[in-house]
Amino acid sequence: MYAYLVLALVLIASSASARPELLRWTHDPDPVPAVRFDAVVDGGAHVSVGNPTPDAQGIREATIEVEPSPARIHLVAVAEDGTESDPSNEITRPTPGFASFRLWDAATDTPLGEFESGAVIDPVSLPCAAIEIVPVESVGSIAKALDGEHTCTQPGLDHENSAPYAWEEDAGPGRFGCPRKTLVVPGEHVLRVRGFASTSCTGSILGEASVSFTVAGEVVPEPEPTPEPDPFPTPEQCEQADFDGNGLVTSGDFDGEGGWLRIYLAGCPEQ
Repeated sequence: MYAYLVLALVLIASSASARPELLRWTHDPDPVPAVRFDAVVDGGAHVSVGNPTPDAQGIREATIEVEPSPARIHLVAVAEDGTESDPSNEITRPTPGFASFRLWDAATDTPLGEFESGAVIDPVSLPCAAIEIVPVESVGSIAKALDGEHTCTQPGLDHENSAPYAWEEDAGPGRFGCPRKTLVVPGEHVLRVRGFASTSCTGSILGEASVSFTVAGEVVPEPEPTPEPDPFPTPEQCEQADFDGNGLVTSGDFDGEGGWLRIYLAGCPEQ
């Protein structure tokens, strides 16, 4: 019989109708080499993934598309006469979140792969980064906020009504604006997105997703605010200057040292 092991199942992309899955496995050809491999999803029909050439470590790769819902996937090897091997170990693909994220080089309109929490953007090598937002289902609008809460007051900037969706803004399918304003600011950031059934952040909320990442570089601390000077004269000083007790600081409060009293007269409100 054939012996092989699926090593990993890695989500590599997303769309509203199907999600490509990258399968990686090894195969022992003894006693009869396989002419192809079939993926079996949720116990259903076989999907041929061909006979990929293994790499130096003996690992083969192929991609299949599955619906955006939980899926159980295993492989079988198929001999030239149609004989199938025992099934491989089975991997259960989890239910996807509301949306996934994809990093782009906005300067060249080149997708760079999935963007997941823990990622690092180097603004030196990638000065024009863009983060595409890919919902797993149809939406009326997407709200988006970096390091803050959703506001939905500025179309394009904090929400979008049509795909493709991206942070900061997009300029049509496959094209994202450059230069970026926020994805070059060193430090830790969180991009939060929320899907709505209707346009302009209206209708029912369909789901939320977020991705935490770091922009490399030296974080310059915020300057300490300049403290407000103490008021002069203080309310207490003004109260003390009201010598005659009539509730006002006036020339009637002259105490024989008119120099300092004139300062109080200029700065004290009516008591």
